[in-house]
Amino acid sequence: MEFRLIYRGALPAETNKPRTKSKREIRSQIHPQLKELWNSHPALKVDRGNVYPGGRPFSEYFGDKYKVVSGGNHIHRFVPLITRENYHGCSLKILFLRRDMPGGIVKHGGDIDNRLKVLFDALRMPRETQEVEDFPQPADENPCFCLLADDQYIDEVAITTDRLLSPVGAGGAIHDVVLVIHVAASLYDPERDLAAR
Repeated sequence: MEFRLIYRGALPAETNKPRTKSKREIRSQIHPQLKELWNSHPALKVDRGNVYPGGRPFSEYFGDKYKVVSGGNHIHRFVPLITRENYHGCSLKILFLRRDMPGGIVKHGGDIDNRLKVLFDALRMPRETQEVEDFPQPADENPCFCLLADDQYIDEVAITTDRLLSPVGAGGAIHDVVLVIHVAASLYDPERDLAAR
């Protein structure tokens, strides 16, 4: 399965203070794209209404399975595409567009390694209480569709950096980036593979 995700906005470098808000903002942009993938990709678009216990829709089943509780006991639910149960490989090719001159990515906005750490954390669901903000999950992101249950499922990463030539728009900032993330995921479906035997 191959597809592309697009992110436009801030991508700060990771510091000793977790970038919880920044990661949530990235997830918020990725969420509707992955939700559309689940609803339209032939390998994912199936009637799951009667597959899961209690006849629940797949998003409710997964949302209850993959959840994190904030410090104030707010439940944040997620639907990761790549999980321990179906992981068979995942590679990312990232086109990283920024407004710096060539070579400036290390000098402005933070070094690339620490900026990518924020991105990879945002592509996966949070694992611990301190990784979610302490307020109720927005209704339109409950559950939140994300790429990975854990970023350990990323096998390969290739990054191409280039200049972002568009001017800073209203509400934008000079260090905002545009990322085009090409995902190649090999997913294992044990139920389908057993049925084929």
